[in-house]
Amino acid sequence: MVLLGVLLMVTFLVGLSLNRMGGGNANFVVGDLNGHPLTSSDLQPARFDVTVIRRLPFLQAQASWLDPRGRFRASLQFYLLLREARQNGFFPDTDVARQWLADFKPLRQEVGEFLSHSEYAPENVLQAIADLEAVDRLAGFVSRAAAPSRPQLLHYLSRAASSIRIAYVKLSAADIAVMPAPSLALVKHLFQTYRTVLRWSPGSRSRPPLLDGHRYPFGYRYPDRVRIEFMKFDRAAELSRMKVTVADVEAAYRYYQGHRAKFKIAPSQGKTAVSAPHYKPFRQVRRQLIQRQLDGQVADRFRRMIRAALRMTGQPWKHVQISGYYRPLPAKDWMSYRRVAARLQHRFGYRPAIGRSTQWLSAAGLTSLRGIGEAVAQQSGWSEPLSLPVLAMKVHELDPHAQGIGLLLHLQVGRDGPVLQDMKGNEYIYRLTAVSAAHNPTTLNAVRAVVERDARRLEAYRHVLQRGRRLRLEAQKIGLIAAARIQHLSLRTPPPFQALTLSPRPLAWAYTGQPVYGWVANHVPGVPGAVGRQLARVAFRLARRADRRTTGSASWDVRGAQKDLFGENIHSPPDSHRNKRGRVDPPAAHPPIENSKSTIENTASAGYSTIGVPIDSRLEMFVLQLLQTKPIPINQLRDAELRKFGAQQLTLQTRLKYLYGWLGYQAVTARARFRAAH
Repeated sequence: MVLLGVLLMVTFLVGLSLNRMGGGNANFVVGDLNGHPLTSSDLQPARFDVTVIRRLPFLQAQASWLDPRGRFRASLQFYLLLREARQNGFFPDTDVARQWLADFKPLRQEVGEFLSHSEYAPENVLQAIADLEAVDRLAGFVSRAAAPSRPQLLHYLSRAASSIRIAYVKLSAADIAVMPAPSLALVKHLFQTYRTVLRWSPGSRSRPPLLDGHRYPFGYRYPDRVRIEFMKFDRAAELSRMKVTVADVEAAYRYYQGHRAKFKIAPSQGKTAVSAPHYKPFRQVRRQLIQRQLDGQVADRFRRMIRAALRMTGQPWKHVQISGYYRPLPAKDWMSYRRVAARLQHRFGYRPAIGRSTQWLSAAGLTSLRGIGEAVAQQSGWSEPLSLPVLAMKVHELDPHAQGIGLLLHLQVGRDGPVLQDMKGNEYIYRLTAVSAAHNPTTLNAVRAVVERDARRLEAYRHVLQRGRRLRLEAQKIGLIAAARIQHLSLRTPPPFQALTLSPRPLAWAYTGQPVYGWVANHVPGVPGAVGRQLARVAFRLARRADRRTTGSASWDVRGAQKDLFGENIHSPPDSHRNKRGRVDPPAAHPPIENSKSTIENTASAGYSTIGVPIDSRLEMFVLQLLQTKPIPINQLRDAELRKFGAQQLTLQTRLKYLYGWLGYQAVTARARFRAAH
């Protein structure tokens, strides 16, 4: 209680109670809950809980299962889970919430910062923590049903600790220099298939859509696009014009005298501290402090110039509509940026540079703009700084019914957006001069150049697939290393790797506030991202399908037999595989790897364990060959520490995988028999 009292003293105590925050909202039925109406006022407490949870990173990490698609879905999901927790005897307890604040310093600091910059009362935060803790206890109770069995643990440890070595060749359509012109039929087919699809970006977190049995990256639908103009206030250029004056030196010295504690010299190790402290002399920090004065002068000067510029550009915009946006103005009534720059030069002696785009730019195009494309805006009420590509896509003309950030910014064509600043300290005033909403091309001629280029790339990719199949068949006979050398192809043999690796980021957070790490799917060394993980899965599937008593190449180490989980010797080949000289013959045919979607080229002939993996989204093909497998020795598998750690990680991952489905919006609403109102 004393700790909470101290916390509340450092925040302003005039908060917004639940009753006040809920007042004034219209009450309406949002759906049917097991035969009873559910109203918007019923969801109001859950809505406050979700808002608090998402504003506090510590709590957000605990509730990463909240539905990200809209505030209503998350609020309904949380309401139903809390209702289910109460039905099972897990009731919210504010005393437990106070204990969380006492035990977890990061949470305590986040709450203090949150209360000092919001209208929420401390009671709202305590209730949100208590409600989340009740749902967590319910989730912990349910997750006990997902505890792994002993065979699962042994299989998991085998996957985690066993390693393989491979060789691979990458073939890409981009490497094909010249391809014949595509047929008109292919061009028309691509246009009709992808005219309503947005072009896929390699940086996207999702895969391209599956069309005609392939996930090609093509797409001809125009995305939301804008045109922009901006003024740049160049910090380095202004600093280069400034000359150091006597006043700057005097100001630097006054700062030195008033902040000498910042320049204190710590006593050397092994020596006792003397009674009089030692400080760095002014001559040693003189240049640093003078530069600080100049930086401050430039920042203050830019601040005054930007305020003046925004006043000039904002003069024509005088009428705000009831919706919160300004009444639209024709471009001829806007204050010209060139005119503003001329006035700034006359008044301050500095003329900002002016830039503008003559082409339509999507979010990706805005990111590629030098300087301003990486700049961000910081404004009170935002949980994090927002970049230009994010802000520009929130323009009113693209989404007239936008709520939240769109209404907060009043971002619209011709009206200046929030001031941006890049990593070098340069600042930008900008406005959108035109917008174009996403739409499909009406005719082939509108995008013919792009479609024909994609058709050539597709023809090149087909050539890559044919070459990859020939390479795979040759590698089956003489080995991929020799086949690649004959065809003058670049071959890579990365070091051995495992199927699983320790995650660089926390998989979850313990109640103590400590991050919990675990094993995640690995990638082939040298091939990062989703493609590398896909290749790793294929390689280990190839290793599991291969004959346990042979290897995929003659480089197999036959010294020292080891056993797998079933007690079989898998390092030393049987006598039937040795020739008269005692050497190991190439292995016999291996069972093909099953793949119902035909996205993997299977091996069916005798020889080395080889496979071809087409990557449609990147128009690439990998020919991969297994060189060596190294299973985990049985003595390591019996190691108590490894099994304890593996059990913890497997239990964590199994529960997370199970709980993410069980806590999900679809599962929760289905269990509660909720039907949304139409």
